[in-house]
Amino acid sequence: MRGYRIRRPSDLSGVEWDVIDGMWDAISPSAKPRRLARALRRATEGQIAIFACTWYEREINNGGHVQFFWNPAGILWPEALDGFERMGAGEHAEILRRAVARFDPVPPARDHRERMEQVRAVTGDLDDDDFEDEVFSDLDDAFYDLQRRSPMSTAFRDHVLGRPEEFFV
Repeated sequence: MRGYRIRRPSDLSGVEWDVIDGMWDAISPSAKPRRLARALRRATEGQIAIFACTWYEREINNGGHVQFFWNPAGILWPEALDGFERMGAGEHAEILRRAVARFDPVPPARDHRERMEQVRAVTGDLDDDDFEDEVFSDLDDAFYDLQRRSPMSTAFRDHVLGRPEEFFV
């Protein structure tokens, strides 16, 4: 099955983004969990890893962990965690694992509305427009520091080039 795999480009600069480009239009994190699962079935595990980790990275860089879990992309937290582990990005995985643990005893829901309620409960009834919080700020800072030392784009690229059968036809 071809799925979202692409022809190997002659110019490999930006290849880590090229291999998930087709997924951006086809897969919406705002989809219901079952519909998202169906759409992800067309992707390889490597593509899912990069796709989910990219959503995580973009949401964290835009507003921290509260934004990630609050927004529809938060549905992808299990895939992002698996993706970090799959790519050998253990420090990134640990930050996400610690963020998920703050929802204890129940991990973040796949359902968007449920997850928003969980975020409100964890952060003390966070306002829709107020992503400032103390609950995740240490993890946000840890993520930003880690990104400076070890950018995910490097891990993405290494993953693509190390497993070409998952990305190229």
